[in-house]
Parts: sequence; C-alpha cells; structure tokens
Amino acid sequence: MNILIIIARILFGLLGAVQLFFGGVAILHGLNVLPGPTPGGPQASLIFGGIAAVIGAALLYTNLRSVRVALFLDGALAILMGGVWFLQGLRMFPGQSFMNGDIKWTVIGGILALAGVGLIIAGVRRGTPAAA
Repeated sequence: MNILIIIARILFGLLGAVQLFFGGVAILHGLNVLPGPTPGGPQASLIFGGIAAVIGAALLYTNLRSVRVALFLDGALAILMGGVWFLQGLRMFPGQSFMNGDIKWTVIGGILALAGVGLIIAGVRRGTPAAA
C-alpha cells in the first residue's frame, strides 16, 4: 500500500476523532452540562454539535474503507460551517456571537465553504474512471 494513502487515512481518522470530540463538547454546551458560552444559543450548539459528532463518527468508521466518502463528509461539514460563519459575518444568523457583524468571518466562512466544495469535487472525481 502506498505510504501517502496510509498517511491520508490516518489523518482522516484523526480528523474524525477531533470532530467527534468537539461535536460532543458542543452538544454538552447546548444541554448546559458544561459551563461556558454557547455561540448561537443552545439550539445551534445541539444541532451543529450533533452534525459534527455524526460526521466525526462516520469518518472514524470509513477512514479505512473509503477516502472518497471521507472527502465528501468533510466537504459537507466545511460547507455547513462556512455557511454559518458567512451568515454570522453578515448578521443574518440568529444568536449572539463575537462573529456577528464581523466581515472577517464573512470572508473566512466563504473561503471555508469554497474549500468544502473543492473537497466534494475531489471526492466525486476520485471515483470517476479516467477517460481514455
């Protein structure tokens, strides 16, 4: 097996573990089990924490099976997070956050969402046979 593939699978596994961990932390913040701020409110923490935890668990499960699936899941999460940050920067997302109204987060969110599109395209192209 190619060493680069092994390294990529390890990195996707680590990314899945990190997403699962921070998704779980966000869920606990949303449930007021852990102290600290809940940007966007408890409902947003529960929703986005749950999404991150599910995607993280899926990455852990699939990292040894399919890099294509991992690219798609990471791309979807990047689009979701980037979209939220983009909307927060434009003050179009409900809740109180240090990101609201800060144009920097609009730019960062847009870049992250575009990177997510790139990850999904890379995942789709990975499964397409080369033209002869």
